[in-house]
Amino acid sequence: MYCRSCGTSIPDHGKFCPKCGKAVEEVPPKQAIEYQYFFCSKCRQKLRVPKGKGKIEITCPVCRNQFIVMD
Repeated sequence: MYCRSCGTSIPDHGKFCPKCGKAVEEVPPKQAIEYQYFFCSKCRQKLRVPKGKGKIEITCPVCRNQFIVMD
């Protein structure tokens, strides 16, 4: 881990930078987003949509075809 202020290496469980004294900001890990894949009915382009969004309208970026999918 490195200090965001001065770039000095900080021990894994350090609370402050040993060089500049700034407090270490804990950044929570990003949660993995799960996706569902659909194919456009007109041009067969593969489209990625986040799971758990329910009924959504998708516009194909290739052919501009619009269709509704249920998650």
